Amino acid sequence: MVSISTGRQGGAVKIVIYAQEGWGKSSFASLFPDPLTIDTEGSTKHLDIRRIDQVPKSYPQFLDILSFVEATRPCKTLIIDTADWLEALMIQDLCAQRGWDGIECKDYGKGYVYLEEMFGKLLNRLEDLVQSGINVVMCAHVVTKAFTSPTESGSWDRYELKLQKKDCAKLKEWADVVLFGRFRDVVMAVDKEGKKLKAKGGEVRVMHTIRTAAWDAKSRFDLSPEIVFEKGILPAEIAGILQGTPAPDVKQPDSIPEPQPVIAEPKAEAPASKSAPAEETAKAEDAWRDGVDTRLLQLMDSNFLTEEAIREAVSRKGWFPKETPISKYPQDFVDQMLIAHWQPMVDFIKAQGLDLPF
Repeated sequence: MVSISTGRQGGAVKIVIYAQEGWGKSSFASLFPDPLTIDTEGSTKHLDIRRIDQVPKSYPQFLDILSFVEATRPCKTLIIDTADWLEALMIQDLCAQRGWDGIECKDYGKGYVYLEEMFGKLLNRLEDLVQSGINVVMCAHVVTKAFTSPTESGSWDRYELKLQKKDCAKLKEWADVVLFGRFRDVVMAVDKEGKKLKAKGGEVRVMHTIRTAAWDAKSRFDLSPEIVFEKGILPAEIAGILQGTPAPDVKQPDSIPEPQPVIAEPKAEAPASKSAPAEETAKAEDAWRDGVDTRLLQLMDSNFLTEEAIREAVSRKGWFPKETPISKYPQDFVDQMLIAHWQPMVDFIKAQGLDLPF
């Protein structure tokens, strides 16, 4: 019988995460609901995660483990770590079955055609798991490859999944979400005026959800283009799609409480000559606010935080020298590290004892 429905159906999710070395793919995946990892490369033994004890040494062994998961349903999220090592087991098995010395020895690239068919059959079995309510996460390593655009002149390097071309395309088509994880470089000022900048990289972990010229990514959900990942914490937006709820707006510019105006008692007008110095002093004290994002100013005012407290906190985190004016912070730094993560910043300031009264 044929039926028709309208609207979102929800259900389990298919996610691919590929990232730079040391980014934390395995740790990230282990934060999913009731996870179980099939470790195809034996690299998770030092992590505190739930895993299948046996590391598959062949593709038939992997299929036996998958059959066990299908029969017993021991988890809510199945993690395959990693897809590229699993592909290597497929190639090994394919060559053994057909007596090939290697995948490339078959004429006219037919070896890769057989590999694509094998990979497609695996995705069909994983799709059945998803339809039964189990999330599937495929982790993968990243490789840099030269890319020539069919519509633009010139070529450049891109980050790509470390898979054979046809398998890579099929996996991206199959997934609901493809996340690219990297360490974001932060541009820091090295002089007091903030004119000389230097890139400092390697500390802030981010994941991207949309494709750019430098990497592939996608999402069938309304996710932010870039999501910050703090190790040990599943980002709220990712948790939201796993629970079948709309992703929250992490940028929250509209939810910032407006600072309440202070109504002063009316006072007798002072002579102009005496009030001028006070007005000049007030203007000088507020001069730092010029050029600062208004959303950040509202957050600071509503939490009674001084300019000194913000600059000191940013300095202690190693992001910018304390002498760098807030107005010189790059906009992406303000958006992603301050506004989007305002409450952790406030908590850090309080923990450091920087929330001193005005």
